Amino acid sequence: MKTFINGSQILTALIGAFIVTSASAQIIGVSGSTSKPPSVFGGYSMTKFADDSRPEYDNVTGVASPLGGTINFSAELNHREVNSGWQTWSNRYKGDVYYLNSGTTVTLTLPTATTAFYFYAEPQSFDDFKIKASVGSTLLSQVVDGLYGAEFFGFYTTGTETFSSITISTSDRTGFAIGEFGIAAPRATPVPEPSTYALVGAAALCGLIVVRRFKGKAS
Repeated sequence: MKTFINGSQILTALIGAFIVTSASAQIIGVSGSTSKPPSVFGGYSMTKFADDSRPEYDNVTGVASPLGGTINFSAELNHREVNSGWQTWSNRYKGDVYYLNSGTTVTLTLPTATTAFYFYAEPQSFDDFKIKASVGSTLLSQVVDGLYGAEFFGFYTTGTETFSSITISTSDRTGFAIGEFGIAAPRATPVPEPSTYALVGAAALCGLIVVRRFKGKAS
């Protein structure tokens, strides 16, 4: 049985519940929360992605950024909707996700001059699997629960640096889904935050016993 903390009981940031890692002074990576995404991340105001109007189960090679340009996928991902073609997620999100159903690694190519980007990821199988994400030598590695356990992965830059791609992989041989994207464009000086990352609350879930092995049929 998986137990999740009720979000209304958490009044402060999840200190110690996430990982912050920096391979250099320019790229910062943060992961390890199932809470709702922040409106400000790394000092940058984040813009969420709009609803993807394309049909569910379509194979797609990218998604339009709300700031212009496209997030391109290195492999075809199958467009799903949470609570429809994809059965579980976290933080009560019910929007678009993109399922890698062939292989275990995908690279996202970001629009020019991206300074911050986050996504959530969840394994296809209802079990714990490792998911990794990297920007250059900055690596995040997180064990993620495939049952309502989609976790936050995000990267941001310091100063005026930008980054152009994120590589994501999983130990689940049946694949994984990514979604719930947020992005930021350059600004001269990021706004300071009280802490590197503050996420309040967590998806409330307790007592699930009977589950199916897979979330949905592959296209």
